[in-house]
Amino acid sequence: MFFTKIKFRHFLIMAILAFSVAGFLHFQSPNIPDRDSLFYIRDAWLLRAGPLFDTRFPWTYFSSIRLLGSDFWYGGNFLLIPFSYFDNLFSGIKLAGTVITALLLIGFFWIAQRHNLELKFLWPFLMFFSVPNALFQFLMVRPQTLSFLFSLLLFSLLALGNWPGVFLVSAGLVFFHLNYFWIVILIAGVFVIFYSVRYLAMIFYLNDKNNHQLADEKFDWIKILAVIAGGIAGWLLRPHPVSAAKLLYIQVIKLLAEKQSKLPLAFGTEWLPYSW
Repeated sequence: MFFTKIKFRHFLIMAILAFSVAGFLHFQSPNIPDRDSLFYIRDAWLLRAGPLFDTRFPWTYFSSIRLLGSDFWYGGNFLLIPFSYFDNLFSGIKLAGTVITALLLIGFFWIAQRHNLELKFLWPFLMFFSVPNALFQFLMVRPQTLSFLFSLLLFSLLALGNWPGVFLVSAGLVFFHLNYFWIVILIAGVFVIFYSVRYLAMIFYLNDKNNHQLADEKFDWIKILAVIAGGIAGWLLRPHPVSAAKLLYIQVIKLLAEKQSKLPLAFGTEWLPYSW
């Protein structure tokens, strides 16, 4: 059960804090911090107004999105559909941002609690206010906020969890944000490398104590398979998955190659590494 690892009173306090902070930050200004939020809320409105699985976007005439008729942000836009019922979509963006930001803070708190971290109320807000760039990103109504939360959950469940949870979180991450698929592979790879190195080190320094540890050492490889299966499921659950994969190639692989050619491509600068 959810509340066997976390006290309901603590969870309630964190929920109040998270929604209060998120609501204040999102509603303190009538402006929208980023232009992409306008695209996502309108795309959610289109999904609600038209066929739910119609991912065409014919207005971007010179874009591959028009030609392939798919959307690798489909899961995130699907989640925004309830917020598209506002006559003023700016209000929908504000409310959606508040809910998503609060869920990130509450999710981080739940992870800190299940890993028995000290000062569990501190870590979510320390992460949130760590640098201005991070705060700006977490206030955007974009899929990466959910992707970040799902990444934390996947790491936690691989360490302390079972394979059904790993499968669902991996599927959710890829479904909500397809061009973040590599995160599930990276996190699973980190666990495989860590346990492999640890196991080899224990063999290399073999003694009676390590013999007992090796006998008790059990790495659940089924969870790694669950990561792969979940990622594939998250991809296949979206409409037109093959077209989405082609868009993914353009967005990740081809764009990376074009940027290496020193072309002055100004978009996507938010993904550049932070300076010291």
